[in-house]
Amino acid sequence: MLLEFTVDDAGKVVSPTVLENCVETYFPGLRTCEDKPGRIFDRPAISAAVKFKYKPRVIDGIPIATVGVIHKITFEFNEIRDI
Repeated sequence: MLLEFTVDDAGKVVSPTVLENCVETYFPGLRTCEDKPGRIFDRPAISAAVKFKYKPRVIDGIPIATVGVIHKITFEFNEIRDI
């Protein structure tokens, strides 16, 4: 899942939005997007992102906001069980 957000002048995440979500499968030498799970993981990903803390960009000794930060969040399941 790819998120985009702004890191403000205090290092906090502001306005996270989901750019892309995809269920990926892994085979030797191949990584493919098999399914788009709708919006089921959006809220947990955004909740995680707002807890991130960054060092803000500093220009001439003044911290400034950075717009357009992209961060990848991966949800991984170890087992698939029949329901």
